[in-house]
Amino acid sequence: MPRRSRTTREFLKALAPHLLGELRPPVELSRFTRNPAVIGAYVESAVRNLIVRFVAPLRVCTGAVIDQSNKPFDPRLPQVDTIVWAPSPVPAVFAAGEFAMVPRSSSFGVLEVKSSAYDIARLDKRLAPGLLRRLVAPRLPNEPGPVLGMGVVCVRLANQSTRRLARMRNAGSVVVLFDQVGTRYVPRVNDIYRLVNFLAAVRLRGRLHQGLVSINLEALR
Repeated sequence: MPRRSRTTREFLKALAPHLLGELRPPVELSRFTRNPAVIGAYVESAVRNLIVRFVAPLRVCTGAVIDQSNKPFDPRLPQVDTIVWAPSPVPAVFAAGEFAMVPRSSSFGVLEVKSSAYDIARLDKRLAPGLLRRLVAPRLPNEPGPVLGMGVVCVRLANQSTRRLARMRNAGSVVVLFDQVGTRYVPRVNDIYRLVNFLAAVRLRGRLHQGLVSINLEALR
C-alpha cells in the first residue's frame, strides 16, 4: 500500500473520535441515573449540538414538519428528533428554543437519534422512505441523489442484538458511533465519517435550494 494511503488512513482514524467532542458515551451517565428519558434527552441534545457545527449556517431543531397535506388538528403528525432547515423559502412557525414546526420546503434533512441500540424495529419504521419523503423538501431538477434522513445510534451495548441493526447499517440508513467492548467504548470510524458525509450532503442541499424555491402564487388563485 502506498505510504500516502496508509498515512491518510491513520490520520482519519486518529481524527474521528475528536469530531464527537460534544458527545460522551451515554453509558457514563448510568453512574448518576438509569432513567432512559434523562439519558435520551442528553443524547439528543448532544447530537444536535454536534450537528449544528457541521451544517452551519443551516439551523437545527426538534419538532415537526408541516405541509399542505396535513389534516386539520392532526393527532398523528410525526414528532422528529432532529430537523436541519433554513428560513427559505419561509421560516419555521411556533418556534421556541430548540423546538420548531418547519414547512417541508424549508427542511433539508432529518435524523432520528437513539442513545443505544434499543427498539431498532421502531427506528427502522421511522426511517421508512415513504415517511422521510414527507419530511424533507423535494429534490430540485438535476440535484444530486436524494438525501433524506439518517438514524444515529450513539452506542451499541455489548448485550444488544446486531442482526437488524447490521442490515440497516449496510443499507446506509443508520450509523453507530460507539461499540461497547468490555468496559471501553470504541468509536466506529467508518460510521462517524458516514455521518459527516451525510451532514455535508444536507448542507449542500440547503445551499442549492437557497433562492431557487419560491411560493407558488398561482396556488392562491
